[in-house]
Amino acid sequence: LNHILMHSTMNRSLKMPLALLASSCSPLPWFSYYIAGGHERHHKNAGTESDIDREALFWIWEKVPHEKLDNPFGAVLWLSAAALFLPVAYMYSMFTCAYYNWKANKVEMAHFLTESATTTLVFWYFCPSLSSALYLVLSGAFSMGFLAHPYLGFWILQHLCVVDHKAPSEAQPTVSYYGSQLWNYLNYNILLHVEHHDFSRIPWHKAHRLRDIAPEFYTDLKYCDSILGLISFWINSKGKRMDFCCEHVFGKEHA
Repeated sequence: LNHILMHSTMNRSLKMPLALLASSCSPLPWFSYYIAGGHERHHKNAGTESDIDREALFWIWEKVPHEKLDNPFGAVLWLSAAALFLPVAYMYSMFTCAYYNWKANKVEMAHFLTESATTTLVFWYFCPSLSSALYLVLSGAFSMGFLAHPYLGFWILQHLCVVDHKAPSEAQPTVSYYGSQLWNYLNYNILLHVEHHDFSRIPWHKAHRLRDIAPEFYTDLKYCDSILGLISFWINSKGKRMDFCCEHVFGKEHA
């Protein structure tokens, strides 16, 4: 929801409290991640030195951190641990950036501190029992792919690099999902990720019309038609499992 609000043309005075409220119901820092400006920079500079989305988040799915985890069981164990501890990792990253250059990170830090305070209030006043708090924590973790939840496909697909080894210069730094229309709607059509990066301000419920309006720009592109197949491929792969925005194909300076 924060992703959709960030791209919407809604009045900022309404967008900000809605995004903060939505994010405060989860331990994940989506308000500071999407609304503070970092995601907008990603859209302007995808795959270049100015795009830090890989360092902020997508490094999780590029590869497992140790060779002993480089198997299906280890891969699921790694992504589940990463999904649970992502808020802690993000907090560490924020305070590290603020320590070394607080002026460059003051906007994100202000958003993060505000979000942390409201999230604490939500958990304190609206989660009277451990089970209710655990529900929100696990909901956030499953949304990040905990135990290979199908939503894992949302993150893997977004900037999956698809390479034609006969013509590597034509590698695609993102693909779209053209399988279940229902699954696309449940993901606010963000899985139509090529279309999303082409026209990010189009209302999410109209994004699917782009391929009908301009088929010459989309019909010849590589695409995904099975989220479960994509997740299975990721889990059963070895070594490097994805290349964010084809950074290692082109090199950041050429992406």
